[in-house]
Parts: sequence; C-alpha cells; structure tokens
Amino acid sequence: MSWEEKWANGRTHWDQGLAHPSLVALLKSDEGRKLVPTQGVAVIPACGRGYDVHLLATHGLRAIGVEISPTGAEAARKWLREQADGLGQYDIVDADFFKWAEDSSSPKANVLLDYTFLCALDPHDRPKWKTAMSAAASPATEATLITIMFPLNSNRGPTEGPPFALSLDLYHELLDDRWELVYLTDIDKGSGMGRHVGPAGDEKLGIWKYRA
Repeated sequence: MSWEEKWANGRTHWDQGLAHPSLVALLKSDEGRKLVPTQGVAVIPACGRGYDVHLLATHGLRAIGVEISPTGAEAARKWLREQADGLGQYDIVDADFFKWAEDSSSPKANVLLDYTFLCALDPHDRPKWKTAMSAAASPATEATLITIMFPLNSNRGPTEGPPFALSLDLYHELLDDRWELVYLTDIDKGSGMGRHVGPAGDEKLGIWKYRA
C-alpha cells in the first residue's frame, strides 16, 4: 500500500499527535539553543501532519515540510492553519524528498530533521537517503541534522517493516563521511519523553554537523 493510500484510508497508525517530546525539551534548553540554529531554513522530509514543522517554525526557522502524499500534505496544511500560537514561517510541499533535495531550485537547509523517515524506507533506499541529506544541506553554512533514531534494538528482522529496524552503527555508516556527530542522548521511555503509540523500539536523539 502506498503512502497516499494509507493517508486516504486513514491508516496513519504512526501518528503520535504531537512533536517528539525529547526534541521539544532539547530546543527549550540552553544546550539545544547552542546546537540548533534559530535562523535560516529547516527541512522536514516525510513531515506527516506537520507537528515538527510547527515546532521548528516556532523555534525561529522557516520550516518546510516535504510530504510525498498529497492527502498527507493537505492534512498538514489544515492542522497548521488551526494552530494559533505564533507559528512563524512555514510551507508544506507535495513532493518526493529525494527528487526535491536534488532540485537546484529547492531552498537549502540550515537544519534538517529525520524522524521516522529513514526507518520507513526499504533498506535498499538508504544510500538515496544519505545522498539526499547532503544534497539538501546548505553549502554556505555548517548545516545541522537532527536524527531521532527509531526503532533501535528492535526485534524486527532486517526485512520487516515499515518501520525497519535501525542501529547507531548504521547512522555512522551512512553519515560519517559528510557529517560529524556532536550530540547524542538516549531517550528514556519511562520519562514521558519517548513515543507513546506504534511499534516498540529504543530511541536516541543525535545532532550532526555537516562537513562541506
């Protein structure tokens, strides 16, 4: 079933109903404000209903959500229009992120967020993810990539998904040649900071800086 079919049929069981609590807390902290720029463009591939678009727009960034499903993109626009708390600049783009990232006319990102995008991809598409993340980064600045790594230590097999099981080693394998990991923390499931619906799996939050 395609992502458009899932959205059209209301099969959005992955939807948490809010931005990830650990990222919300980080952005409010002194450390988060040092690590994550508050100016420039933020790009959120597979943005879903737009919770992270809202979060990063209220952080001061021009937030662009890229959603491959037209129904999902419209759901994001509707949800964002309903928010009243100083949203700031944002846009929702109906597009395949891989093509969008390579398009020279697409805005380049100062901040990228990957949350449940990599884990939803067929493992054969992971090299495309690696290429697209670098292609989407701003060459004029030390771009920041936020990865909420999920599901880690999952009992799912390597071909079972989505979401497909991931590992910290996999992120290093994909990113180390162009990105440096500058921050890493476990997300404590018992603290209210983790996912509360959907499949099981441990989580970590990592921040990477782009090496042009």
